[in-house]
Order: sequence, then structure tokens, then C-alpha cells
Amino acid sequence: MYESMMSDEAVALAQATLSSIGEGVVSTNMEQKIIYMNEAAESILEIKAEEARGKDFGQVVSLWDARSGTRVESPIGEVLSGEKIKGLKNNTVLRTGSNNEKYISATFTPIVDQNSAIRGAVVTFRDITRLKKLEIENLNEKNNLKMIFDYADVGMVTIDREYTITQINDTALQYLNRSREEIIGNPFTDSFPCTDSVINNFRCGKGPLCKNCKFCKAVSLAFGQDIKSGNIEQQKTPSCSGNQSEYWFRISVAPISFNFAKYSLITLTDITESKNKEKTIIEARDSCRNILDQIPSFIWQTDSKLACTYANKVWLDFYGKSLEEALGFGWYESIHPEDLQKYVTIREKAMKSQEYFQSEIRIRRKDGAYDWCIVAHAPYYNLQGELKGYLASILNIQKRREAEERLERYRTIFISARDIVVMMEPDGTILEASKSALEAYGYTKEELTGMSIGNIWLDSHLARERLNKSRQKEIFLEAVHKRKDGSIFETEVSTQLVNIGEKMILFSIIRDITERKRTEREIRISQERAEAANQAKSEFLANMSHEIRTPINGMTGMIDLTLLTELNDEQKENLITAKACAGSLLNIINDVLDFSKMEAGKMSIEYKDFDIKEMMQELVKLYTVRVEEKGLSLKYSLQEDIPTYLNGDLGHLRQIIDNLMSNAVKFTNKGYVSLEISKTGEVQGMIELLFRISDTGIGIAENNLSSLFTSFHQVEHSFTKKYGGTGLGLAIAKRLIEIMGGTIEVESKEGEGSSFFFRLKFREGIPVASTKRNIPEMRKTDNPLNILLVEDDEINQMVTTNMLKKRGHKVELARNGKEAVGMFRDKKYDIILMDIQMPEMNGFEATQKIRQMERDGKHIPIVVLTAYALEGDKERFLQMGIDGYLPKPVNMDMLFNMIEKNSYPEGVYLDKNGEIKYLTRIEKEKSSPKTEELLKELSGNIKELGKAIEGWDFEVTEKMAHQIKEQAIKAGLDVLKDICFKTELSARKEEMEKVKKNYQKMKEELTIIREQLG
Repeated sequence: MYESMMSDEAVALAQATLSSIGEGVVSTNMEQKIIYMNEAAESILEIKAEEARGKDFGQVVSLWDARSGTRVESPIGEVLSGEKIKGLKNNTVLRTGSNNEKYISATFTPIVDQNSAIRGAVVTFRDITRLKKLEIENLNEKNNLKMIFDYADVGMVTIDREYTITQINDTALQYLNRSREEIIGNPFTDSFPCTDSVINNFRCGKGPLCKNCKFCKAVSLAFGQDIKSGNIEQQKTPSCSGNQSEYWFRISVAPISFNFAKYSLITLTDITESKNKEKTIIEARDSCRNILDQIPSFIWQTDSKLACTYANKVWLDFYGKSLEEALGFGWYESIHPEDLQKYVTIREKAMKSQEYFQSEIRIRRKDGAYDWCIVAHAPYYNLQGELKGYLASILNIQKRREAEERLERYRTIFISARDIVVMMEPDGTILEASKSALEAYGYTKEELTGMSIGNIWLDSHLARERLNKSRQKEIFLEAVHKRKDGSIFETEVSTQLVNIGEKMILFSIIRDITERKRTEREIRISQERAEAANQAKSEFLANMSHEIRTPINGMTGMIDLTLLTELNDEQKENLITAKACAGSLLNIINDVLDFSKMEAGKMSIEYKDFDIKEMMQELVKLYTVRVEEKGLSLKYSLQEDIPTYLNGDLGHLRQIIDNLMSNAVKFTNKGYVSLEISKTGEVQGMIELLFRISDTGIGIAENNLSSLFTSFHQVEHSFTKKYGGTGLGLAIAKRLIEIMGGTIEVESKEGEGSSFFFRLKFREGIPVASTKRNIPEMRKTDNPLNILLVEDDEINQMVTTNMLKKRGHKVELARNGKEAVGMFRDKKYDIILMDIQMPEMNGFEATQKIRQMERDGKHIPIVVLTAYALEGDKERFLQMGIDGYLPKPVNMDMLFNMIEKNSYPEGVYLDKNGEIKYLTRIEKEKSSPKTEELLKELSGNIKELGKAIEGWDFEVTEKMAHQIKEQAIKAGLDVLKDICFKTELSARKEEMEKVKKNYQKMKEELTIIREQLG
């Protein structure tokens, strides 16, 4: 009983379970009769369980093939016959009693009892119609997309991350002339390489230019950021099985996904034909514009508003502007302001009726001058008859205008000229003559008209020769003409070929210059006499300068040498004063030479910083002894608010004050002499100072004040013997003050004294090293030289030789140029010091012969030590092959500096006093202990730069160029620094040609640096 109840409950539970599941369940007995059907089966089969129960399975479940429409046999019989599990074939549909078709899947399973005997079958159904329809739709869509992909009229290719082709359509295959099997699986860049990679023989996508390729960047964006890129125009050379052809493609790259993998879809639209058409159009346009550029007329094009859209080369060359500047209404600024409104008025009137118009206006050329032109505008229309704009041209009528003006001018000249005016045929036949011509030659108009011009020239052959030249260009000459009565007169003739009334004639203006020629002859004779006198004066000044400077050189040299010996303070002070007196004597010579320079207009101003307090102290010290000797007192003052350092011409300022102080001391016998410097104002950075030199001397009579600053003038001629002097001091002072932009005045009363005062402007200067005249110091050189001294004066021989030997040099002496040439032939010297004026052979000739004898291309420095110190002497010597020039008297420090500069100049530096000193090779090497290390670093960095350039790596190239530049700056290698800077800029702009050129220059400069550093 219990087992029966449990069995009933189990069956009920099983039936409830089967009814609850979503799949249809049908069970049959061995005779395929339906014995059970759940609710899901009722819904799928569209039949009630009560109705189906007891019916044949095949009667209720009607199975068909959806594609062929044929009946499908149910596998239930096979299952009942012993097969374990069977299913339905794909695309099987169920036809219900109401003729509905449903895609189903089913599983047929045998029912086995405890004894393993088959008792029936159970079938589970699933309605997969919705899924099947989606599958079919998806398949159809896939097939449609595949068809679109395969048969699209643009090339389509899919690639993976490695650029490998995974799909390619028929259109893309046509470019390659290969099968799909040959292409798929190969790199895209092998099949569609860019033209640059083919030319440069590198794999597309792997070359130095590829990182800048728009296509490569688009692929990177597609894979990296899912960004689509389009409108990439690129020239490619597909790898065809036949001949390679170049194509232009418009390329787009889009990211796509398939089976959870990323791909890029590349679309290739062939735009080769449009590109070729574009090229043809551009070539046609360029050809058309080239033709227009060759047309000698000015042509341009405008839009309907008359804004310029094109201008040919002739117009732009005339206008002097670029096309961009001429476009729009920019060219209007070339119209003369007085003509612009007239042009605009005519233009606006014509535009209303769309008719042709022209205007005569002036247009500015590129040189700024205006030419008269006719500007013409003709309207042009499109195919629809609409106004597109105007074609414009310019006719330059400047020459016609000038001809008209010339004709009028000639007519005016012909009527009113006082000079002789003659018009002739090109062959010289006189056509017309002015009234002045008739009076000058003594002919009637009838006699002169028709006569050959040769008949009125004294030299008829010369007349024909000049006539032929005048047909080619205007001639201007002097000639002798003859009158009807045979008398002659001198003339000035101007003849040119002119166009008058469309006829070429010779227009000649003739002036009687008989009186002028007589005056010129008189002036020429006077000039020749004056030039002879001036030449004599110049020779005198040169000789005087030479003869006085030579002994002064000996004096100052001996004083300098004596100052180098053991002396007490009084002796040193006396020698310094003696040297200053020698300097005063030299100043007298310089006064004469300065006056000569001023007369020739060659005096120049030299601005430099100086200490005004130090200058004043030096001047006062210079006159202290003389003032004390005369029993005078010397007063001086410097206003406190005057800056210590000023910028101006110290040399000429000192010369002016020296002249005025010298006169004050000279003409004062009792009382005092004073020097006062005060500040009178300051405007725009310029400080104005008042210099006043006063004395209680003899004074100047009022009637002599006006001639006080006259050259070679003294108040009383008797004073010349009593007081001495050249009479040039005040004249030179006044001229110097005026040249420096100042003025000088004088206040004086005879018997009471004088006061000279002048004003000059200075800028505030910067601190400078002291210029005090100290006792010379002698320091032995570390680099003794073998020096050849060429000097004929015995005192100067001794002085210069002693100076050089004390310096540590070896000196050999030649007494004239001939000896010097012989000694140079036999021995080797480091430098030659050459006098100019010597017996037997002068310094000029000796220098020329030595230059011719220089062996192995080695240049021997030659420095001139000469008493020739006139304007232009230095330049003349340097042009003749001299390396250095020092005028006598020679300053010892300047001599040593000149020798060092010309003998071993390996560099320069500033010493602790701020003075320029020259480095020898030994000193330079000592100052650069890291030379070898520097060269090694530079060489290594330049090699690294070369590698970056070879790899087209602009970033590394720029970085290495900057690094080398910094090294060059630290080492003071300015040339290398500039080359590196240019390389850095070129790399930043990715201009490889310029980078390579600068790299070559860099290597060459490194070679030079190596040679210079030994």
C-alpha cells in the first residue's frame, strides 16, 4: 500500500516537473503512439495533449527541410530500434496543423526500464525560430557585407596590428594583378609601398621618414585610440606581378573588431586620374601664366568688384611688390594721390554699365618714381553670361609724355635761349637755327639752313666723328667753331638724338666759352703755382718732422734707459721733467702737423674714457717747475660735482689746455696762472664743462682781439723773438674746440692779464686704468727673439738696441737697407725693425726685396720705426707689405707690445690693469691644460652627431648640436659655436640638407682647431 502510494506520488511529481520546464516534452510507447505531452509541447506543436494522446508521433509532429521543402523522416523509429540518442538535422522546421512553420531542435532519447529494455521514447523540443531567423539575418547581412567588401569599386584591405593583410577585395587585387591567396598573410606595406620607399630602397613603415608619414600615423591611431582617419592623399607603387605603376590614393583608415580581435579597415580610392587632371590643370594654368609673364605689357585680372586676383610678372616687377601685396585693392596705393579720385570716378561709372573703360593716370614704380600710364579694363563673362570680372592692362606712356614735354621744352629753348641752338638731320644737315646762332656765325637763316654742320667747325673731320657718336648717346665736348668771316671762337657743345614729332633729329646747344677759357687758363696757372707751393710746404713739413723726431727719439730713449738705472728721487723727477720737455718739443711739431691736417680736412676725433682729475694733475705738474722758476703762483680747481670719469677726446683736450696754459705762463711775469674746470649743465646725458685759463700777464689790446685766432699770427711781431712760438697754438686750439662741438672766447685787458674760456660736452665715462707718466719698468721676456734692427742713426741704434737687450732679446744691427737684405739672406730672424730714410737703400726697397726672398712661404714680420708721421704715412706703409708702424719718438712699451703682437700672437688677454696682452704659444698651452681632453670630447660628440644625422633622427641631432655648442662657448670657439647654433635650428625645422652642410663645416672647423692647438 505504501509502495503504491509512493509510486503515485512519484508519478505526480514527475508530471509536475515535466509540465514546468520550458522545453516541450513528448513521450511515446513502442508503437510510436503519444502517451504524454507537457504544456510547452502543446504550445510548440499547437495541439492539446488530450487530442494528441494515442495518435502516431509522425501524425502530430510533421518535420520538413526548410531549404529543399522536402519531408524529413523522424528519427524516433531509430531510437526505438536501439539507437541511444538522436537529434534533428540543421534547418529542420515543424509544420503545425495551422500550417505554421517553426524552426525546432529536438532530442530523441529511448525510455529504458530496470532490465534495460526499451519501453518507449521521450522527445524534447525547443522552438528556435527566433534564434534561427537572427542567424539567417546575420548570415545574410554578413554575406551582403562580404559582397559589398568584395565588389566595391574602391580598394578595401583589412590588416592586423603587424600590418599583415587579412582580407582584400577584388578592386584592390586589380592594382596588384595577383590572386587573393598570394596577398593574404603578407605585409600591407609590401603590396602597397609608398613611392618614397621604392625610390629610397627601404621597407615602407620601417624607413627614417615613416614616423612622419600620415598613413602610418593613421594606422597607429586606429589601433591605439580607436580613431578613424580619412582624406589622406598618398602616392603608392603597388607591387604588381607585371610592370610597377604609380597610383595616387585617397586613403581612410578605420578601426574594426572581429572575433574579439582588433583590425584596421583601409579604403583605397584611386584618384590618379583626378590628380593627373589636377596636374594638367596646374600645368596649363602655369603655362598660361608663364605666357602672360612673358608678355611685355602689364596685365592683371580682377573679380567683379575690381579686386585684383592675378598680376603678371612684368606688372609686379614694375610695381616692385609681391603678388600677395598686389591682391585685392592693395595695388591702389601705387596710384598717384592726385589721380586716384579720377580713376575711382571713371571706374564706378563703368562698373554700373559693365562696359570697357580706361584712364590716364600716374603709377608709382618700384624705385618710387611715377610713370604716366593708360589703364584699360575690359569685362569678361562666364558661360552663363554672368560678369566674372575684368581683364586689365597698362600701357606705359611715360616716354611719350616725356617726348611731348621735351618737344615743348625744345620749342621754349629754341625761342628764348641766349645760347646757340641748332637742329640737324642725323647726317648733320642743319634744319633750323636760333637767332643767337645767326648772330654768332654771321650767316643769314637761308645761308645756314641746309648747310652741313662740318662747315662751321674748324676741324670738319672731328665734326663728323662726334656726329656719329651723338647718334648713339648724348655727347658733351669742347670744340673750336668758325664764323663766316673766318674768325674762330671756342665753344662748349651738347648734342643728343631726340624724338620730336615722331622724327629723330640731332638737337645741339652751343655756348661761346672764349672768355671762360681765358679765365680758366689764368686760374690753372694760379693753381699750379699754389700746388707747387703746397707741395714745397708738405715736403718741408715732412723733412722737418723727420729731422726733429729722430733726435727726440734718441733723447726720450736715453731718458727711458737712464730711468731704468739706480737713481735718487730728485734725479728721477728731473729726468721725468726732461722727458716732458721733450714731449713739449714734440707738441710743437704736432701743432704744425695738426694744422696741416686741419687745412686738409683730415682731423679726426677719438672718443675714449679718461680720468679728468688725473689729467688736471698731470697738466699742473707739467707747469709747476716753469711757474716756480718765474716766481709765479699756480692756481687750479675742479668742481666737485664733475664725474671723475668722462668720455671724450682726451688727447685733443689735453693739447688745447696745454696750448692755453703754455701761453699763459709764457706771457706772465708776475702774479699767477690759473686753471678752473666747472660744470655748467647736463642735458640728455651730455655734461657741459667750462674750462677757464686765466693769467695776470701782459694782456691783449682790444684792437688785436679780432685777429687773435688767426694762423701764424702773433699780437706783436717783436714778441716772436722775445717769447718764441709758432703762432699756431691758438688757431689750432680754436679749430679743435670747434671740431669737438664747442666754442672758445677771450676776455683781456692790456697790462692786466687775459682769460681764455671754452665749453665742451662729454658723456659720463667708466673707470679706466691710470694713464700717469710713471717711470718705465723693464721685465725680461720669457720668449727671447732674434731681432734684426735696421737703423742709420747712431744714437737711435744705441737706444733701441739697449731697450731690446734689456728686454731679453738678441739684436743684430744693419745700418741701411742693403745690409739688411744681405743679413736676411744669410740668417734667420724672428722680426725686423725697419727705418725708412736710410742711405744706399731705403726701407721701402729693402722691404720689397725681403718679401721677394721669403722662403718656404714663411712670412717675416716687419715693423717700421720711422720719423715719417704725417697724415697717410701709416696707411701708405701698411699697403706696401709692412706689418706694423710706430712713429718716432718710439714709446718703449708700445715697441715691446708691437714686437709681441707681430712675433708670437697666439691669443690675447687682459692683465690685472685692464690692458691687452698677447699670449705666446707656450703661455697659451699653459693656460689650457685640458686642451687634449677638450679635443677628445668634441671629436666624440661630433661623431655621435654624425650617427644621429645618418639615422635621420632630428631630435638627437638637435640635442647633440646644442651640447657641442655649449662646449664651444666655454672654450671660446666662436666659429664652432655659430656653426652648432645653425645646425640646432636646422634640426628643429627638420631641414636635413642644411643639417648635413653645417655638419661638414663643423668637421672642417674641428680640423682647424686641432691644427691651431698643436
